[in-house]
Amino acid sequence: MITTIESLLREVWRYEPEILKLVFKFLFIPVYEDKEKKYRYIEALPEPGTNYIYVAAFNSCSSLQSVIISNSVTIIERCTFSYCDSLQSITIPNSVKTISGSAFFGCSSLQSVTIGNSVTTIDGGAFSDCSSLQSVTIPVSVTFITSCAFKGCTSLQSVTIPNSVITIGGGAFYGCTSLKSVTIPNSVETIDHSAFSYCSSLQSVTIPNSVTSIGDAAFKGCSSLQSVTIPNSVETIAHYAFSDCSSLQSITIPNSVTIIDEFDLLPPLVIDCDKLNQATIPKHLKERVKELEVFPEHTRIIVR
Repeated sequence: MITTIESLLREVWRYEPEILKLVFKFLFIPVYEDKEKKYRYIEALPEPGTNYIYVAAFNSCSSLQSVIISNSVTIIERCTFSYCDSLQSITIPNSVKTISGSAFFGCSSLQSVTIGNSVTTIDGGAFSDCSSLQSVTIPVSVTFITSCAFKGCTSLQSVTIPNSVITIGGGAFYGCTSLKSVTIPNSVETIDHSAFSYCSSLQSVTIPNSVTSIGDAAFKGCSSLQSVTIPNSVETIAHYAFSDCSSLQSITIPNSVTIIDEFDLLPPLVIDCDKLNQATIPKHLKERVKELEVFPEHTRIIVR
């Protein structure tokens, strides 16, 4: 009984290979390496006039270890390789412009990925829960890292964000517990909600002068973060932006910040913030900070 997409592809290829061309408009060249004839390797070559891999084409192909994507492919569709548990590496060619949502979601053995220099968008959840992914270099062609793109990549230790990126989307690096440092380039204007939430190993972060908005819970739960300086370009800091940062010792809020409505940065008796010894704030926010009880009682507040 055929119960998985992998089995279906195997059986269809064995008996009716032409059907694959009709359904997926791709020529799949499988290589078998064991008696059960499970996929170990697939080369995807689109037929003339076809430039994308269909939605969920290889979803849950649990034995698939490597893939070669043809240089004519421009779009990797939703869930194309999601839950390919044995996939260890992937090279995305320069022809690809879009990596769609959840394209590699849950590829738990994926250790490295090379993204071609034509990709402009890494869509929501594209590499979510790739728990073995250790590093990624995002090319300068990318302008948006959308929501949850690398969420739950628990082995990710470093990431290079190029000067082309304008927005780091909500939850983009949520739960990347091995990420120790990140440099945000001068092109970024928005750090969206939960972008770096629960990056528990994150010790330092550089926020450039280009950023105007720090979203809800953007750095929530970054329990190793010791200090943060917010640049003069930032106008809005949303609520819980730095909550649960239990190692945070100091924070500086610039004169440019005008909106801190519901800004529960480190409310006393609610969130562990025993190490926050000093907070520097602009004069015009003094009453608002006092009203909201933003900081715990022991924190020394410097008004400038």
